[in-house]
Amino acid sequence: MVSVDDARLNEMAADPPGKLLPLLDRASAMAPLIVLMAMLPGLVSLMALPPEIQSGTDAQRGGAEEILSPWGHWLADRPWIEWTVRDASVGTWTAVVPSYLATVVLIWMTWHAGRGLFSARTGFLAAVMVCSHTPVLMLGRSAEPVALGTVVSATTIIGLIFHLQRPRGLLSIPLGLAAIGLVATVLMAAPLAIATLVMMMIAVACNPAGVVGLWGDPSGVGRTRVGGAWSGPLSLLLVVVLGAAGVMTWSATSGRELIDPQLWAASCRGIRGGMEIGLLVLALVSWLGLMAGPLLLGLGDLVLDVIRGEGSSRRTACLVLAWTLLAMVLVGRALPGYARHLAESFAMVPLILVAARGLVSVCDRRIGVGPTVAATVVSCCCNSETAVGWLFDGGTALLGRIGLVAIAALGLAMTVSVVSRGNETRCRRILTACLACFLAAQIISGLLDVPVAAVQATAAA
Repeated sequence: MVSVDDARLNEMAADPPGKLLPLLDRASAMAPLIVLMAMLPGLVSLMALPPEIQSGTDAQRGGAEEILSPWGHWLADRPWIEWTVRDASVGTWTAVVPSYLATVVLIWMTWHAGRGLFSARTGFLAAVMVCSHTPVLMLGRSAEPVALGTVVSATTIIGLIFHLQRPRGLLSIPLGLAAIGLVATVLMAAPLAIATLVMMMIAVACNPAGVVGLWGDPSGVGRTRVGGAWSGPLSLLLVVVLGAAGVMTWSATSGRELIDPQLWAASCRGIRGGMEIGLLVLALVSWLGLMAGPLLLGLGDLVLDVIRGEGSSRRTACLVLAWTLLAMVLVGRALPGYARHLAESFAMVPLILVAARGLVSVCDRRIGVGPTVAATVVSCCCNSETAVGWLFDGGTALLGRIGLVAIAALGLAMTVSVVSRGNETRCRRILTACLACFLAAQIISGLLDVPVAAVQATAAA
């Protein structure tokens, strides 16, 4: 007979730690708020600091010449700009209306992807972060069709995943949208074409939508296998064939060669570059800012899902981790300029989804006080230009400086863990304070940094 002491009995009888931010339990009913979050921040930034308008010739000299994709080049030339300049009452911001609308759609797609892959809570937090992230808001002010290129690429990937969830049939509307999205990706954002194809192959291999309900109602629990072993590969092959037929049809009607070498050259711009690891880390840190800490938490939580998870949760974790890794590789391999801007925009969706997953893991108490405090310290360092410059200024001392920050974060995390051990009230207060500080800082700094980023972009141009 095994004896159990009173302390162990009390520990077993104690209630499990309660979730934080219970308001997020109603995230599935916040769709109208998502619409406001997608539209208002971009409008506020455009009205507070209207973008400068250049003539078509100036726009070409400013970077449209490097855009080899025909549709992307046409959008970068902005043929409607002369009408906008003539009618001053319309306002200068109308020159970037396509970019703004594409950014709104991109925010909505990020919310929907988080809701479908993980939960309504993850989707809502992803929408909060993406709508107040300075690089995302800057996409709505860009003359380059960066956001629109990312939207059509994401449409291709998500359309295929939607199709894989269907119980029967080789043809469907989502499959048609995926094929149309692939055509638009090649003709508008060719540097993303190869990454989009690789991501579709990863989606078929992971098969996260092989169970009904993944992209449907998150509260549904009934799940059945969909399709046979060849359903995914055949669907992928059909999308590629339809996409290639669409591109060749457009080339033939436009008087180009069926296999246009210019399109192939544009596609290779997304993989023919190269960036040193240190510069890649610096670029990611500068781009992420406050989201660096939650990103580390989310990566850790997804790795645990891969190791310990079962069924759809493991396949979803594998898909998102592969998507994140592919995005970071694409940023490092893309050539500078338009191709790298597309790569950074393509990386936005998976990185923000992983960061939102990290915050949800804190809210659900899957991650304790120590890692949360350490992630908060990392976020504060990555959001400070002074700290980032000190960390990455100088090659020989790079690892030493990063190690110093890691030691400081771990030391503070261990101290707070020891102080709060066994005190549930204190743990909840610390975790809630970390979450509140992060969300408040993300929203405030994201909106206030837009004028600074706009001035820097104008000076760089």
